[in-house]
Amino acid sequence: MNIRFILQDLIRKVPDFPVLGVLFCDITTRIGNREAYHQSIHQLAEQVRKLGSLTIIAATDARS
Repeated sequence: MNIRFILQDLIRKVPDFPVLGVLFCDITTRIGNREAYHQSIHQLAEQVRKLGSLTIIAATDARS
């Protein structure tokens, strides 16, 4: 089985949260799995390496 599908299965989906029409994706189930967390970080790092030299990285924070 492809690791990407396994990692996707570890994201809990909560429909209509926090409001109707929003699909909340909870990654705590992935973070709680040591191997899945490690693999997620590894995949993210590989994608960033493909971009070449970066000088700035911006990210959003989903917390309220």
